[in-house]
Amino acid sequence: MIRESLASDLTRLAESLGRIAEGVTATHGALLRHQLAARSPSEAEYAPALFCLRLAEAISGKRDAGLAGAESLALLAEMGRVLQGLEDGRASSPAQAWGMPRALNAGDAFFGLAQECLASGTEGLPPRRRLLALASLDAGARAFSEALGAGARLEDAVRALFPAGAVLAAVLAGANEEQTRRLTAYAEALSRAPERPLQEVLSGATAAVQAA
Repeated sequence: MIRESLASDLTRLAESLGRIAEGVTATHGALLRHQLAARSPSEAEYAPALFCLRLAEAISGKRDAGLAGAESLALLAEMGRVLQGLEDGRASSPAQAWGMPRALNAGDAFFGLAQECLASGTEGLPPRRRLLALASLDAGARAFSEALGAGARLEDAVRALFPAGAVLAAVLAGANEEQTRRLTAYAEALSRAPERPLQEVLSGATAAVQAA
């Protein structure tokens, strides 16, 4: 059951990101669309996005409650693919295919889209909660970029985004402050722990919601 749900969530996120990229009319919009269309996202790279989606659903009972947060985290993962390509020099990397200046623009564009997506998805929320969501995304992006800069694999570096995933899920799903604190603590421990199967992580997220 969890395996089929993960496949469905991955497909849904990929389709959402495709629609978001279609709305980018600047020159580098074609680069974003090319990157998104050229591959199938992996569970490992999108783990924090899937975590956010599942956690928000567990909190609210609504399947799409955390979609804006999940989309923003998936866009950061795509930014990470570009940044990693600037370092590894593989012929298949965006930096090699597009050239360094265009790849940098594309990486910036993915980050900007992540912020824009979350800003749009949190409209109508109380200002304090909206600022908490946006600040969490920025902090996650910084920690993620630092991990990539230190040489971590993309699949390992994205683990730095788990705390942001918890905060975004809590904010979007309407968790109270105590629930948000406990879920964030769970996600911070998760980001530092040895890698675990995503199915186990998502089961733990549901248990964390029940405990909170």
